[in-house]
Amino acid sequence: MSDAPGGEAEGRPGDERGRPPGRVRRLLAAHPFIQHVLTLMTGTGVAQLLPIVTMPIITRLYSQEAVGAWVVVTSVAGFVIPLAALRYDLAIMLPKSDDDARRLVRIASRINLVMALATTLVMLLFAPRIASLFRGMPEHAHAWLYGVGAIVWAFGQMAIYTQWLVRQKRFTLVSRNKMMQSSTVAVTQVGLGPTGVGAFGLVLGTLLGQVAALLNLWRRGGIPERVALTSDDVRRLLREHRKMPLLNGPNALVDAVRLQGINLFIGAIAGAAVVGQFGLAWMLVQAPTALVASALSQVFFQRLSVTPRGEMSALVRRSLRTTLLVAAVPFLLIYFLAPPVLPWVLGADWTRVGLFAAALTPWLYLNFSTAPISNLFVVARRQGIMLAFAVVYAALPLTIIWSGRGGDLLRTVWWMSLGQAALLVVLCAVALLVARGYDRGAASDSA
Repeated sequence: MSDAPGGEAEGRPGDERGRPPGRVRRLLAAHPFIQHVLTLMTGTGVAQLLPIVTMPIITRLYSQEAVGAWVVVTSVAGFVIPLAALRYDLAIMLPKSDDDARRLVRIASRINLVMALATTLVMLLFAPRIASLFRGMPEHAHAWLYGVGAIVWAFGQMAIYTQWLVRQKRFTLVSRNKMMQSSTVAVTQVGLGPTGVGAFGLVLGTLLGQVAALLNLWRRGGIPERVALTSDDVRRLLREHRKMPLLNGPNALVDAVRLQGINLFIGAIAGAAVVGQFGLAWMLVQAPTALVASALSQVFFQRLSVTPRGEMSALVRRSLRTTLLVAAVPFLLIYFLAPPVLPWVLGADWTRVGLFAAALTPWLYLNFSTAPISNLFVVARRQGIMLAFAVVYAALPLTIIWSGRGGDLLRTVWWMSLGQAALLVVLCAVALLVARGYDRGAASDSA
């Protein structure tokens, strides 16, 4: 069922203008999974290209300290964003009834709003103290932290609506929305750079990108129509999908501690300028690959959720084999080319960016390759295993960074990257075991 005329057509092969004819169209018609991935990756490709194209401009318009302040603000927001809807956004994919899915959209939206307001209150109370933890921060940097609550709401709401669109197989709209978001961020950040507003321009661009994407969804009918939501509906759906906050929620929190904690640890230890360099390397290498991995994961999650027992192991093996092979060449190029090329592109003040980017490649290569299978643990209802892994996966990099304080930060980043890559190899083995257990009917709903 679709919420807009022609909405269902976005999920069917061969019925949209501009689709390639002949043999390619027949191939896509026979393999809708490939079609959906390519649709998402079209928007993803543009979305990842724009920050790369504008980054040489950004590095010449904004100081290292301003970029570092931006990294700190987005990292603080990143602690809350994964839990903004208490993971009920993921549950939107699961009900058999579209009406129940719409009710989950409303429930998740209410939770997201409450979380955003609570975050705003915390920032009003503690923003100056948080900013003081990072030496070298620009003057009045704490003021930008006041916008964290708004960023949390916008990102959380986008995640909710994206899950609804994926459920409806409206991958074309998801793809176009990524382009809208990325282009708005780029135009705002570059446009405000010459005004001398510093990190405020970077933070405002991040927020306006999500707001523009939300408005685009509203204009194109991507927001589900409202359905009646009684208190009994709320209790029933919260109880039915309680494992999302209870099991998947802690896992998301641990992941947020890992991802954002790395930036904040480096910022607290080395200062705003250094975390600006590291954050830029992370964005240039991880952000584009994460967008592609997200497109794969979104489509693969839908496929996992309908895969019958007996076929899961083969599906997981094919996914791992394909992503490992496809990602090998790009990451080898990043490893060899990033150190000499990035400083030349970004400017002489950004020499560390290329070195950090090369150091991150072992970890990000395995992270990209394993991303599509991460939702297997949700479908198989084995979130407990993923939570245990996530705790170790979060603790290791933070321990390595903290242990290496006062030493060579680049060497510390190398050790962190290699350690995370080794853990992801373990995750692959665990995923295959879980898939085999699911195929045998051994997966327990109480796990």
